[in-house]
Amino acid sequence: MQPDLLSALDAFATDQGDPQPSRPEAVRRALADHLRAKGYLPASADAADHIDGTG
Repeated sequence: MQPDLLSALDAFATDQGDPQPSRPEAVRRALADHLRAKGYLPASADAADHIDGTG
């Protein structure tokens, strides 16, 4: 990943609160947020569980 994307990802992770997610988890969250915003992923809690591997 390019340095500017890593910096943006690290800033996103920092904004997620404590405990701060790892980079891979931050990528999953950012991708899920983007896909929800674009309508490709439902906004339900079940969808979030599926993305983070708990469902």
